[in-house]
Formats: sequence, structure tokens, C-alpha cells
Amino acid sequence: MVVAVDWSVIYVLVCFLLVFWAARKFLFLPLDKILEERREKIESAQQMASGSDEDVKHKLSEYNARLSEARGAGFEVRQQLKGDAVGREQQIVGEARERAAARMNEAQETLDREIEENKRSLEGETAALAASIADTLLGRRA
Repeated sequence: MVVAVDWSVIYVLVCFLLVFWAARKFLFLPLDKILEERREKIESAQQMASGSDEDVKHKLSEYNARLSEARGAGFEVRQQLKGDAVGREQQIVGEARERAAARMNEAQETLDREIEENKRSLEGETAALAASIADTLLGRRA
């Protein structure tokens, strides 16, 4: 058996190899390079995003811690001010009670003095009035 070589098969094979080489060099390799660069950029962006995400979580936890501290400090200040206000209120009420008690004592002393003065005044007038009534009843005229 004799195999006859057809030159068209060789021609097609050579053309196929040339097209494959050209497609690989000018199409597939640049496309692979572009896809690899894109994959690297995506990975880099994902790493940055995860790093940013961790940074945001860290900053959020710091913020919450500071906010909690500020609330605690505000509560302490409020409690201290409230305690100071209650103390001041008690002091003012105590002073007012002392002044009221002093005024009541002064008024009582003044009232007692006036009563004593009126008693002495009435005692003198009582004797004269009793003598006048007795004279009138007994029919004597002075």
C-alpha cells in the first residue's frame, strides 16, 4: 500500500499552526496577562477592604468604649452635682429654719415683754379702778 501525501493537508496544518501561534501571541497571552492583572487588583482590593473592615471594627469598638466612658463620667458628674445640690438644699433649709426659729424666739420675747408691760400697767390701773368702783358703790365721792 502506497500512501499518497496530499500537500493540501500539510498546507492546512502549517496554516493552522501559524494561526494558533498568532492567536496565542497576540490574543491569548495578552488576555491572560489582563485577566491576571485584574485578579491581582481584585485580591488587593479585597485585602484592603478586609483591612479597612478590621480598621472600621477597631475604630467602632474604640468609639463605643469612649462613648461608654463618657456616659459613665457624665453619670458620675450628674450624681456628684445631684449630691452637691441636695447638700446645698439641706444647708439652705437648715439656715431658713434657724432664721425662722430666731424670729419666732424674738417674737415670743417681744410678746412676753408686752404682756408683762400690760400686766404692770393694768395692775396700777386696777388698783385705781377698784378704788373708784368701791367709792361709787359705797356712795363716796372723792
